[in-house]
Amino acid sequence: MDCGWYPDGLPDEVATHNLEHGNVVVSYHFTNPAQVSELRPVLDGVDQFASWGVARSYDKIPDGQVALSAWGRLARFEGVAAGDIELFFETIAG
Repeated sequence: MDCGWYPDGLPDEVATHNLEHGNVVVSYHFTNPAQVSELRPVLDGVDQFASWGVARSYDKIPDGQVALSAWGRLARFEGVAAGDIELFFETIAG
């Protein structure tokens, strides 16, 4: 899939294919829409997200969590941890 936002989610096999191509997959599970509204500008503000990021809603992780994955790497956060998300992209993307 193209980099960007998938609020309706992406199947795991599609996300895995993106990982194979060096993308960072951001999976989030927020039942509170305000948390999505908080996450979106953080990711849109990360330069690498437009070229290397895929964000998807993902209900297989606990509510309130964000999981960032790259091939061989995983970071999980409670809520939106802007600085940690930016650092993950800067360190891992591509």
